[in-house]
Formats: sequence, C-alpha cells, structure tokens
Amino acid sequence: RIYIPETSPYTQYDGKTIDLTRAFVNDEYKAHPFEVHDDMLDALSRILDEDFNAVFPQGEVIDPLKLRTPVDDQYNPLTWGMED
Repeated sequence: RIYIPETSPYTQYDGKTIDLTRAFVNDEYKAHPFEVHDDMLDALSRILDEDFNAVFPQGEVIDPLKLRTPVDDQYNPLTWGMED
C-alpha cells in the first residue's frame, strides 16, 4: 500500500507547473504496462533496496474492511470476517 498526496505541484525548468501526482497516476500507474515513461514507477519499485535504507512509520494496522483477526479454532477462509 502506498499513500500519495492529492496534488504535488512542480515547476519545471521552462517555468511550466505540472502536478506530479496526476502525472504519476495517469501517465504511469494507470497506463502500466504500456506507459511511455516509467521513471516514477521505477523509482517507487526501488524503495525497498537495501542501499536506500528506507524507514517506514510505525503505528496501528489499518483494516479498511473492518475484518477481525481470526482465532485458530474458528478460522474458515471461505467465510471469515463476513459473518455478523
């Protein structure tokens, strides 16, 4: 899972301002694997390289589907988290 800002304005050398978030989503992410340029997508794929030494924030796990953690004796992979 990745989180990206809603907008990320960037002024290029020619003075034109572009939104890097929109460029990434529309030109690379949605177009994959047929994108013309894949520079940002390639950079994102390298975030786990050991030489990069990325540190990620620690916090509580977000469960967007509100599924409960299974207890071993009650676990059924076909229905877990769907029953009331």
